[in-house]
Amino acid sequence: MSKLEIIQLSEQEPLFLAHLEGESFTSKPKHDLRWEYRTDVGGWTELPSDALDEVDEHRHIVRLRLGPLHTDGQRIQLRVSAAPGTDVDTSDIVHYTPTELAQARIFRPFGINDDGPSPDPGPSGAREVTMNRTKVPVTKDEIFASIVNGSTDQLDVNQYFDFMDLIFAKVRPDKTVGTEQAQIAKYLQIPTDPFPLGGGDAFRVLSTATELFVLSRCGVMRGKPLELSTAEEEARFGHHLPKAMNEMWKDYLEPVPIGHGNELDILPYLNLIRRKLGDIGTVRASAASLIDQQAGLVREKLLHPPMLELIWCYWMEEAMVVQSFNAILRRFQNLRTAGERDPLAALEIDPLRSVAHLLWGWTQDEQSRLSVLRRAYEYTHAYGFTLHGKAVSELRTADRRSKFLESFHTLLSRASQFYKADDNTIVHADAFALLNAIKETHYILSQAASNQFPDIAITARIEMLMQLWILSRPEMREFLGSRVMVAYPEPWMDRVDTVKQLKGWTDTSVVHFRDLAVFGEKILLHIRYGAWSTINDPDSAANWARYWRAPVQGYIHAYRAATGIDLSEEVTAQRAAEGRFVAPSVHLHNRLLGQTAG
Repeated sequence: MSKLEIIQLSEQEPLFLAHLEGESFTSKPKHDLRWEYRTDVGGWTELPSDALDEVDEHRHIVRLRLGPLHTDGQRIQLRVSAAPGTDVDTSDIVHYTPTELAQARIFRPFGINDDGPSPDPGPSGAREVTMNRTKVPVTKDEIFASIVNGSTDQLDVNQYFDFMDLIFAKVRPDKTVGTEQAQIAKYLQIPTDPFPLGGGDAFRVLSTATELFVLSRCGVMRGKPLELSTAEEEARFGHHLPKAMNEMWKDYLEPVPIGHGNELDILPYLNLIRRKLGDIGTVRASAASLIDQQAGLVREKLLHPPMLELIWCYWMEEAMVVQSFNAILRRFQNLRTAGERDPLAALEIDPLRSVAHLLWGWTQDEQSRLSVLRRAYEYTHAYGFTLHGKAVSELRTADRRSKFLESFHTLLSRASQFYKADDNTIVHADAFALLNAIKETHYILSQAASNQFPDIAITARIEMLMQLWILSRPEMREFLGSRVMVAYPEPWMDRVDTVKQLKGWTDTSVVHFRDLAVFGEKILLHIRYGAWSTINDPDSAANWARYWRAPVQGYIHAYRAATGIDLSEEVTAQRAAEGRFVAPSVHLHNRLLGQTAG
């Protein structure tokens, strides 16, 4: 007989998962659940509907709200049972001690740890005549740039590799088991320390840990607060911040009352959408009827928008990451490639190496992953970008963002022109044209925020991070060979460049595609989730441009290196005809043809 189990997912808040004991992480009870609680002196009582927020209905993850229970900080016991008549036992009792007395709470998308406001320099006593850049006033919305930058930095590939190293670490400095490791071990019902990198569970651990990493750092699940430095943020903006960043973040968000004295602090852009749908209530999935759940706005989606963009996956795809991994996987399965000679014919991965178990697990899990065709359709739907290849040769997209590339590249060109004027100390740079370009790109991006958005971006990121980690294994360097003296910023890059060289693919370094992925995501996230439709102050655009100067100029340089098109030049009809607004895959394909012909 099956038995239910409760797992506490977070030490910072009462977040619990109900699943079938002994089953895999992805399994879920296929019936209604009844949550009950009691104090040390009371009897069992069913949890009120307003005391339970269902965070993820697909995995039965719930957040316990203590206010409606009126337990005044007492320790409580929880258990969960199945509907009567089902062949499933009630879970064991789980104890939970609230860290604070029950009271009204304010929920925000991200917490912030900062080092407080810097001292205001004030007016100087002496009068100096200098030629400095024009000072741009502080705008209310500029703090959102810091949030986007901090949240995307949490998803950095090197941070992911460090996270995986801790998950699979055999020796820990403090000889304790990490929180994430304990959670994963309980999900998968395997021993905690150490995780066997070369064992049969290695791929399951890799898959679960990667999903936990992405969901807890992109904002879907509440993770650790963002670590922001006031001095660094002021250097990016070019002016003094008047308050602590935590206070500026609070001032920027807009409150939405949800009853019982509680409120959600949500992004102004999402509040605009909520008000447009004012006739539809904001509900919690666990506290409403089935009809209300289907018709209402899910509160968690308003509070925790995922801070990642599919453009990251697109540029990784153009970097030949997926193709390189698939080439290795085909050789692992002893499949010969087309042509007389297989460049990877000498690749032999012996079973004593841990990477063999990872590749085997990946091969066996193929049916549950996204196909290149599904990703290609979404690239076209979201950005109007296309891929070249036999598998995606005949796409019939229902809704294509045909104007995105023109809008986005015009925005980058306007930003480049603004930087030139802004660096001229005798000119006051006008950012109004840049503001209009940001607005236009914002409108086009928001048109594609439907159907598979944002789930496909999350799933694609998880799968590609797993590929990068497997490629970064030391065995891959030994099997493939690489240019050791090239200082790649991430350890997977030399493997991909080696496979590209063996296969005769593009000789453009993977570094440029990685920069396009990282910088493009940061730029578009701020444009997507900023409330640009209500902003008419060019100072907001000026602050946006100054903060994102390094990513914007880095994207322009990487795009020129990859495609040969310089986006910094002023747009003219002739240059536009030369390819400014042509899909990047076309330029990449033409350069590859020129490379092979030469």
